Amino acid sequence: MNQKLRFTQAGILNKPGFSLHTRFEEIQNSERECVHAGYMLFTANQWHNIPVYRRENLQPEDSIHGPAIIVEKISTVVVEPEWEPRLNECNHLILQRI
Repeated sequence: MNQKLRFTQAGILNKPGFSLHTRFEEIQNSERECVHAGYMLFTANQWHNIPVYRRENLQPEDSIHGPAIIVEKISTVVVEPEWEPRLNECNHLILQRI
């Protein structure tokens, strides 16, 4: 006799903290904060040493040139070479090819 059991639990789950500062040193980059440099990304048939930015630290006037990574709590945006992300007045992240 085969039986399938399914368990469900409701409640609050305490998630362990995650820090982007675990492997790399935080640095400052002009007016915007680069969380850290040192990540390698393979794109456009080559390896790139890329900066990683926290989205909440970006301002509409900031300009970042790819390759780069922008992180936030619910997503990660990989910015390819020859692309530029900008925040508009509604705080939407717009990527344009440059």
